[in-house]
Amino acid sequence: MRPTPEGLEAACQALASASAALASVRTSVAQQTPSDSGRLREAVLKLQSQARLLAALLEHAAQFHLGWARRLAATMAGYTESGQPAPLAPPPTISVRG
Repeated sequence: MRPTPEGLEAACQALASASAALASVRTSVAQQTPSDSGRLREAVLKLQSQARLLAALLEHAAQFHLGWARRLAATMAGYTESGQPAPLAPPPTISVRG
């Protein structure tokens, strides 16, 4: 996984695809005989474990970036009366035509 916005987006898409594939395979496995489904079940459990790990990594990355956003907000905008970082307001923009 690359630590870039593009890498994060790719990981999110891969996680969504894996989740859909797991749901589909789970249904197929339930319909197979025990002897047919042993290897498939093992592969699905491994994939499910990896998908959970990826989900945890993405959650931690989101929390990390949220922490930096709060720190930036506190540095740039100060704090609210309740002691929370003030929300960052985007800089005003002017659009001129003509």
